[in-house]
Amino acid sequence: MKSDPTFEKRFKAGYAVDKKTGCWQWNNVHPANGYGGIEYNGKQTGAHRAAWIHFKGPIPDGLCVLHRCDNRGCVNYKRHLYAGSRKDNRRDFMERHPRAKELVSKGQKAATAGSKRFWNSLTVKQRKSFCRRRYQQQLNKNGGKSPLTGFNDIFITNGLQTRRIAIGSVVPSGWKRGKHYMVRWSNKQKVAASKRVKCWWADRKRRMA
Repeated sequence: MKSDPTFEKRFKAGYAVDKKTGCWQWNNVHPANGYGGIEYNGKQTGAHRAAWIHFKGPIPDGLCVLHRCDNRGCVNYKRHLYAGSRKDNRRDFMERHPRAKELVSKGQKAATAGSKRFWNSLTVKQRKSFCRRRYQQQLNKNGGKSPLTGFNDIFITNGLQTRRIAIGSVVPSGWKRGKHYMVRWSNKQKVAASKRVKCWWADRKRRMA
């Protein structure tokens, strides 16, 4: 898929080869995430993704371009890049990175703090509007039923993605039925979880009133 006539020249000028690791290290990586960036077909995109698309072809649906070398700045599409799912990416990170658990915990705390800042920045009217939209989204996802009946749904998977559908719905071609995580819970755990969900939705309804 070679559609950008100037890409190869700019690409070759954008990296340096590390003889020890075999990585093609991108010269100007983003200081925050460590990935390289380049313009491809008029759009700014990741250098590793652009290299894959240009030399290997389109990235398959549901997959990402991952690094075997764990070096985000590497663009060696011949040996160090491969197409994999987000699950593969997370598994590789947890297995290879020495500070994986620490970084995941740090990211979760940052996400929670960001959610709090977002909620605190809204007025009462904006909060009610936000809650109504989210409630409607949950209804749409749940087939028009209350989210409290979501435990009666089933999960289906195609090996890469997981979705929730109502019991009795037709399973699409290429998908198969999976197990609901609550099947592994004891009756006591299920009751406790149901109470927590009911309290959460009751609180949300009060905010919407």
